[in-house]
Amino acid sequence: MKKLWFDFEGKRILLRGDTTPEKKSSRIDGPMTVRETTREVRKGAPFFLYRLERIEREEEETEVERERREEVGEVKVDPRTKEGIQERKSPFCEYEKVITSPSLYPAAREILEENKELFLDEIPKLSPRRGDLDFKIELEPGARPPVKPPYRLSYIELEEMKKQSKDYVDRGFIRPSTSPFGAPAFFVKKKDGTFRMVIDYRPLNKVTVKDTFPLPHAKELMETLFGKR
Repeated sequence: MKKLWFDFEGKRILLRGDTTPEKKSSRIDGPMTVRETTREVRKGAPFFLYRLERIEREEEETEVERERREEVGEVKVDPRTKEGIQERKSPFCEYEKVITSPSLYPAAREILEENKELFLDEIPKLSPRRGDLDFKIELEPGARPPVKPPYRLSYIELEEMKKQSKDYVDRGFIRPSTSPFGAPAFFVKKKDGTFRMVIDYRPLNKVTVKDTFPLPHAKELMETLFGKR
């Protein structure tokens, strides 16, 4: 018989199965199908329903962040900057998060406050004119355009998909297409609780002709700057 201990309202609780010696009508081990569950319910077997919810752990402060917070002390933000923050309601704006961070150096905070008008409240829309630029993805000889069916998404993710897709269309980032190519999308939850859309282009990358031109090494570039001013 399995036992489960857990804490509830300051008390240690033990949860265990029925220990009565009565003869059971059936023995249930492991997951059950819908048909098996229906059959057991008709026999009068007791069933209990549980709702499991995922609880996100609060992000713990690291030792470096704690030392930096103690070194800086209370974050003081210019009152005019606070008024500007209240007017910024766009989900794309990270200005408030950065300017009020205890880990931000005072000199950097001063520069951000002096130039707060340079930070956009939201991502600007793309121009409908493409100019003379036309990009093309070269596929390997004989390769077919990769296409995959959509991934299964939860109800919350489906609503997020509709919301973000409409926003991208309105901004001109994407447009309706009947291309033979198809890549599914999924979501990754960020630390702030919002969702980041990720497009799975791995099948396309496998059949894409790789660029062969040489790239400079970052280390070599840094070494060439030694002694320069």
